[in-house]
Amino acid sequence: MKRDWRTIAAGILTSAVAAWVCSGQQPSSQAATRAVQADPQRLNDLMAVIEGQNSAQARRTGARELLRQGWPETPERLAAVLRGSDPAAKAAVALALSDLPQFLEESYLEPLLGMLGDPEHEVHQAAGQALAAYRNGGVTPRLRALMLDEQQPLRARLAAIEALGVMTGREAIAALAEGLADSRGPICKPALAALEQATALDFEGDVEAARAWWQQNRDVPLVEWQRVQLERLAAQNRARTQREQTLELRLAKALRDAYFRTPETEHSALLSSYLGDTLAAVRLLGLELVQSHQAEGKTLPEEIAAEVRKLLADREWAVRAAAVQTVSSFRDAADAERFDQMLASERNDVVRQALVNGLGYVGSASAASQLLRLLDEPEAPCANEAVTALGRLAERGVLDPPLRGTAASALLAKFRASKRAQIALRARLLWAMSRVGDPRCGRVFVEALDTHEAVTVRQAAVQGIALLADPPAPPAGEEPTEPTSTPAGHEPEAILTREALADALLPATRDPDVGVRKTAVEALAGLATSDAHLQALCGHLPADQESDESVRELAWRGMLRVLANRPAEQVESWIARLPENGNLKARRELELLQIAEETLSAQPELRGELGRVRARMAAQRVALEQPDDALAAYLKALEDLHAAGSPEVPRVAVELLRFALVNDRYNEQVVAALAAGNPPLGGKELWEGIRAEIEQRVKPDTVDEAIAMLVTLQERPPSSMPADVAQAIAQLLQRARDLKAKPPTPTSQPDSAPANEGG
Repeated sequence: MKRDWRTIAAGILTSAVAAWVCSGQQPSSQAATRAVQADPQRLNDLMAVIEGQNSAQARRTGARELLRQGWPETPERLAAVLRGSDPAAKAAVALALSDLPQFLEESYLEPLLGMLGDPEHEVHQAAGQALAAYRNGGVTPRLRALMLDEQQPLRARLAAIEALGVMTGREAIAALAEGLADSRGPICKPALAALEQATALDFEGDVEAARAWWQQNRDVPLVEWQRVQLERLAAQNRARTQREQTLELRLAKALRDAYFRTPETEHSALLSSYLGDTLAAVRLLGLELVQSHQAEGKTLPEEIAAEVRKLLADREWAVRAAAVQTVSSFRDAADAERFDQMLASERNDVVRQALVNGLGYVGSASAASQLLRLLDEPEAPCANEAVTALGRLAERGVLDPPLRGTAASALLAKFRASKRAQIALRARLLWAMSRVGDPRCGRVFVEALDTHEAVTVRQAAVQGIALLADPPAPPAGEEPTEPTSTPAGHEPEAILTREALADALLPATRDPDVGVRKTAVEALAGLATSDAHLQALCGHLPADQESDESVRELAWRGMLRVLANRPAEQVESWIARLPENGNLKARRELELLQIAEETLSAQPELRGELGRVRARMAAQRVALEQPDDALAAYLKALEDLHAAGSPEVPRVAVELLRFALVNDRYNEQVVAALAAGNPPLGGKELWEGIRAEIEQRVKPDTVDEAIAMLVTLQERPPSSMPADVAQAIAQLLQRARDLKAKPPTPTSQPDSAPANEGG
């Protein structure tokens, strides 16, 4: 038996058995009611399609169309085709009859039986399918007789077996069992294959096993027989469907790989072939690749876009849904009308959801009224998508202020009516309200921060507060939305100020969920103004208080934003509150000092304060091992302090001298800065400031550093040195040189020392 025949017959099996079980009796056929009068021209045109030089599909379609007309002349004309000599026309009519078994009549029976002996495989195969669809007329006995008649051509007998294999009734199976009688006969193996097909059993080519099975089951009560038969066929159909899906997935993967291996210049041709393929899995792949093409920002050829739009009418709902999503990605307002028209007739829930969602991307203000109606649909999925689409329309700026107000009222009312268990709906509603941006939504956002709400709801609430408190600029020509009417049955919503919204975020910055906490800290960082806000952000800086490093960084950036607008002394006051964490504290202290520096630079009367801050910055640069930046900061600080006549000059000068000597940065610029005092700094004061730093280096391992520093002071003193200071420098230098010249003390006996003999 041919494998391709089984594939063609697969869909017929389940429907045939289901009809059989539902009727509770042997299937029977009934002729369709016919029209009183035929349209001669139309009839001749359809016959021309069937008998003309057309494709097999076109012929079959013409035959189906003719059958659907129900004209009295149809059976005679089609029976004549079945008795004729055109194999393609005969096969087309037979297949059309198998497609529309309600139009089968007695007049077709003899021609179809005669076609079983046709030498063309497609002809006798099509005849078998049509005969298997008959529900009366004694078809099964006649097929049995033909199968068992050794005087008939073998191909006719085998065609009869194929037809019986499609018929799942017990009478047909009994006939096939008779075909097993002669194990060596030409029909035994085909009959066994047909029996396996009809019963959904696998006898593994064992004729005796098949005979034994029939003997055990031939007398099973009809109801039980039908039940078991249907279960087997359903299981077989599930297994076949699974295999087909697996093969389609493999095919789609291979085609995807082929697409990406193909030069980009050939992609359009491949996409066109995929989008027009007969397999739904390949068409879906084509749509996926188009979406990928769009996501990469590439221009899609118009002809490909047109083919995608054709798939909006695809027979497979999954393809239609994917086509809607793909067309939505075109962001073409002209597609809104297409989506509206499809919504009016589409019945598949998934496709309807895709259409509603797509209106958010391509719809204009006119789509809002339809979306608002869908909000109240009892069918939750479409209502949920309408929520998202409304938010997206607002996000795109296509809603005017009155429509925004209406949308906000509807969304607020739906949120108030929802329950906490409706997590996805509540999160969507909050998201949409955040895009609508109506001030009346603020109270709902704050209430949704309650930790009894789901994480996704709290997250959406935080984002809503952030957008409401700091909304994006409205599209050109649009005024900010003003509060409008309050939903019926509710008290007017309180309008929260920006600061109140920021205050509401404070508990959320301590949320147990790190995602919510991070979003809240990020939002507060952008809205903070008060000391309470600063304190909340500062509380996230210690690692033992906030485990997430990204949250700690967000909090710090928020503090810097707020303190940038504070007086310098307030900025410095926060340095003491920074947690002790090594270099990180030094870097953060430096950032705060830079803010203070920028503030003081704009106030000439505070130049002394500016010098003091720059001296602190220099010290931090030293701690962070940034010697060049530290030197520049010290020089600026000393210049500012000198200009202001600050008493801090001596201290900073000593710091500069110590830094320059230790870090090999002592040069003419440093000497000039130290000597520029008015009055100049005394040499004794400078010496006493650095003496201890040098003395601690007069040790074997650091004596070279001490010598270099002392020689530098002797050769280029930063100020006039009194005699006692010069003497002290000379004495310390001699001491260092003596230490360097002193041979190291042995720590063990030389290798050449004789061993201690004796004892």
